[in-house]
Amino acid sequence: MIEFVPTRKRHLRVIEQNLLPGDVAELEATGKSVSYALYESFYKSRECLTIMIDGRASAVFGVGVFPEYPTVGVPWLLCTDQIKGKELSLMKSAKTVIELWSRDYDLMTNIVHDANESAKGLIETLGFKFPDEFDLVINPVTGEPFRVFLKENT
Repeated sequence: MIEFVPTRKRHLRVIEQNLLPGDVAELEATGKSVSYALYESFYKSRECLTIMIDGRASAVFGVGVFPEYPTVGVPWLLCTDQIKGKELSLMKSAKTVIELWSRDYDLMTNIVHDANESAKGLIETLGFKFPDEFDLVINPVTGEPFRVFLKENT
């Protein structure tokens, strides 16, 4: 059974222990520890949901804002291997949540590690675009390349 529930710290502990390798690499590419980046995302989110599969925390996603741009939402998603084989059905449900969240913002945008191909696929499934006019964003701390994705409220 698949459920979306408000995120609790106990969910984050399970997810942190079981993150997909691409998500671990992405968090490390920010120059922050996996734990710090995960909890920072949670605490900076206006809304945060855990995707539970058969009672187990399997993914977490949320939306925060840039303090200087309150009409710009910053979505994020981190997954465990529990989502394998269920990506399309999960993303269909998550897309409904993203559509609801996007009503509160003129724009939703973030960056994804350019090497994280599975995440980029999920991001596109959720209705975000990777505009060609944006060059790669290079993390000044790690030198790692990130790609901008966005969704405009229409």
